[in-house]
Amino acid sequence: MEKRKIIEKNNRVNFDKDKLTVLLDIYPVFENLDILRERAKEDGLVEKSDFHITLIGSKTGKKIIQKLKGLSDEERREKIKEIQKIISITDWSYDTKSEYYAITKTFPEYLDENKKPESRSSYVQIVELPTLRGFYARLNQILDMKLKVPLPHITLFSISSIVGKETRGIGIYSEKQMKKLIAKKIEL
Repeated sequence: MEKRKIIEKNNRVNFDKDKLTVLLDIYPVFENLDILRERAKEDGLVEKSDFHITLIGSKTGKKIIQKLKGLSDEERREKIKEIQKIISITDWSYDTKSEYYAITKTFPEYLDENKKPESRSSYVQIVELPTLRGFYARLNQILDMKLKVPLPHITLFSISSIVGKETRGIGIYSEKQMKKLIAKKIEL
């Protein structure tokens, strides 16, 4: 399987202190994007205007917030500083894999204009992010938690049944979760 390193100097880590989420904003060159663009168009998906790799997603961020609620303000600030430090010292280099999936998921907690559960579809590309496991080991140590390491991927195209939310991602928190989703490998 051919891999292509797409690390660029413009990659930027965004840490949201309020939600305790972390995104690695990326500016890649995708070698198969034109082929995927045609398929996505046929499936009614919209190309993302910006790309990122989720390092700490919203569900994980909520778990961290809950954990920190039991601490004093000073202890909470210290934990957040420690998290920021490991984010800043981690080498976030990654390799893309020529591995793409079409994924569909229903979200019963959100209703579309017809009062039906929201349905989202995405095309994602899997990436290798070698430092992610070590980062989560440190994060779990700092927080005394057992957070699962997410499956590193880039959402390239998406669609939602809710008008105006077309580029919402699905949120894939682990390889195990992806296997439970309706995921179909895209052969190019």
